[in-house]
Amino acid sequence: MNTTTNSQNGKDNAVCKTAECKDVSAEARTKREQLRSRVKARIRELEDSLTTLKSQAGNVRRCSALETELQLVYDCMAGGWANVGEVEAAKLNQWLDNTKFLTLRMNPHQA
Repeated sequence: MNTTTNSQNGKDNAVCKTAECKDVSAEARTKREQLRSRVKARIRELEDSLTTLKSQAGNVRRCSALETELQLVYDCMAGGWANVGEVEAAKLNQWLDNTKFLTLRMNPHQA
């Protein structure tokens, strides 16, 4: 009788662990989609800024910086989003932090 109860409990525990894994997996997918959305938005911002700067004189250094950052993100995602693992996600988060002020339009009177 105890053996049946233990094996039943073992099955219940296995089901619970599987459900927990599904919750963790769903959370990881949500974080991955949020990261993807943020990266895509930043890429658009940088590309738009690059287009604007290229049409103006005297922005060679800034254009070069934007092109470098865009190449970094493209290299990081070279295998596609399906292959973005923990290491690539960490690099992408760092890239987002490093590029957050590249498109910021500040008032020249602010310092």
